[in-house]
Amino acid sequence: TSTVSAATADPDPANNAASVTVAATNAAPSISGASVNRPHLLLPLHQMVPVTVSYAVTDSCGAVTTTLSVTSNEPVTAPVFQQGLAGLTSPDWVVLDANQVRLRAERSVRGDGRVYTIRITATDEGGGIATQDVTVTVPRRAFGWFD
Repeated sequence: TSTVSAATADPDPANNAASVTVAATNAAPSISGASVNRPHLLLPLHQMVPVTVSYAVTDSCGAVTTTLSVTSNEPVTAPVFQQGLAGLTSPDWVVLDANQVRLRAERSVRGDGRVYTIRITATDEGGGIATQDVTVTVPRRAFGWFD
């Protein structure tokens, strides 16, 4: 609602109303510079390894909340004959906070290597959401001399 007043008399009071429609949009936050301090877990010794996720978030709509989530291209548990010792341990990841996760350094004995996908999600006060993924691998052939 808006009100306008003047010191002079209005010669045509019939035209004193108007309306306008405004569509407000909220651009999603922007995530840049996403990286991890350990892109490869070279020794699959079934230990939980700390991984730091770095990124920057910018937004024009107030405060931004960021979270991390993790998925893997291999199952967390499976029978030993399918996945080896990697199928006997759980959990394979723990999200500690918005910049820290712990990932299990293991892979299936039958696969080409495990790929953990860490998703960064940024949500602003206006409901705008942005995501970006970074990966950490547990390669099948870490140094070329063992499988």
